[in-house]
Amino acid sequence: MSAGGLHLSNLQVWNRAAITKTHWDLTFKQDKLWIKWIHAYYMKRQRTEDVVISQTASWMVREISGARDCITLVDTQFKPHKSLIHQIYIQLLPTSPRTNWRALMFQNSARPKAKFTMWLQCHSRLLTVDRLVKWGTAVETNCVFCQQIDETRYHIFAECPYAKQLWTKLLTWMKIQSSMPNSWTNCLHWIIPHAKGKSRNAKAMKMVYAEFIHTLWLERKAKFF
Repeated sequence: MSAGGLHLSNLQVWNRAAITKTHWDLTFKQDKLWIKWIHAYYMKRQRTEDVVISQTASWMVREISGARDCITLVDTQFKPHKSLIHQIYIQLLPTSPRTNWRALMFQNSARPKAKFTMWLQCHSRLLTVDRLVKWGTAVETNCVFCQQIDETRYHIFAECPYAKQLWTKLLTWMKIQSSMPNSWTNCLHWIIPHAKGKSRNAKAMKMVYAEFIHTLWLERKAKFF
């Protein structure tokens, strides 16, 4: 769930997990009235895997019957006293590498719009000039702040003298003796350890960084457009 950095559940996979859990209930004949009804009306003492559901059956029944393929993908030795749907969901969730910057999102007190801008920036989804050029858009490529180098995500947020000056002032305000590293990768490697944990300094770092990214991006858009 931290693969995308926002700790959001995949609703499509969660829906599959809920349907799969219902199919599991059917297989093991859980003591529920509607499951008894399906057994009496559709299954008629057949095994779940042998039942052929008519296309005239309701959408819900057809979806539950179709979840038999998902059952084969999960370990049904479930842990007691824990949500079965959640356990199935974790097993059905595609394996994705965790983002190394997820600590920047966790318990960040910055404004929601600032956190979202930072999330877009970390995923390289902001409409920087280098992306616009790849799409064939005719735009001025120089950085709007320094007018020296072509604008990229790496330049505008870490390598531009204007961004470095602003970040250095913010660090001074937070009483941290450091400066902006000379590359985007080094910048992220420096910030992530300082943003980990629940300490006051860690919370301040991730909040200030999110607001820094958001403010810099708003100013860039105002100059660009």
